[in-house]
Amino acid sequence: MWRNTRYNNNYIVNILGGKEFKNIGKKQNQTLALNTKIFFEGGQRYIPLLRDTQGNAAVDPENDRYFDYSKAYNDKT
Repeated sequence: MWRNTRYNNNYIVNILGGKEFKNIGKKQNQTLALNTKIFFEGGQRYIPLLRDTQGNAAVDPENDRYFDYSKAYNDKT
C-alpha cells in the first residue's frame, strides 16, 4: 500500500546563476560578482482536524482527539 507522507510535495524548482566580471575599475584590480537564486518547493501536506458531517470542527480535547488520521497527508496547503 502506498501512502503520501509529509515530505511528498510532488514538485520542486531550484535555479542558480552567477557571473563574475574581473579586472574592472581604474587600476583593473577589482571584481564584480552578480548572483541569483530562485527556489520554489510546493505545497506542504498536513493532517486535517476532525470534522462532523456539516463540516464543523469536532475535536475532543478531553480524550485527546484532534486530527483525522484516516485522511493524513492527502491534502496540501
